[in-house]
Amino acid sequence: MPQYNRQMQQNRQIQYNRQMQQNRQIQQNIQGPRKVQVKVKDYLCCSVFTITFCNFLFLGTAALICSLKAMNRKYMRDVKGAKKFSRRALAANIFAIIATVITITLVGVFAPYFYSTC
Repeated sequence: MPQYNRQMQQNRQIQYNRQMQQNRQIQQNIQGPRKVQVKVKDYLCCSVFTITFCNFLFLGTAALICSLKAMNRKYMRDVKGAKKFSRRALAANIFAIIATVITITLVGVFAPYFYSTC
C-alpha cells in the first residue's frame, strides 16, 4: 500500500507540473513575448539644451533630429541604427557647444576693438 501511495503522489506531482507549464504558456501567449530593454542612449536632453542655447549653424536642430531618430530606432528594436543616430546626435551636440563657446569668446575678445574706434 505505501508503494501505491508514493506512486499516486508522483502522478499528482507530474500532473500539477504539466498544468503549471500549460498555464505559463497561456499567460505568455496572452501577454506576448517578453520585451528586452535596449540600452542605447539617445541624448535627447542634451539635444534640447543645445537647440535652446547653442544652436550654432543649426547644429542643435540636427542633433535633435538625430536624437529623435535614435529614440525611434530604439523603440523599433533596431540597435545598430539606434547606435548610429545616437553617435551622430552626440557629435552634433559636441560640435554645436564648442562652436558656440568659441564664437562667444571671439565676440567677447574682439568686440571692444571694433567699438573703440568710433
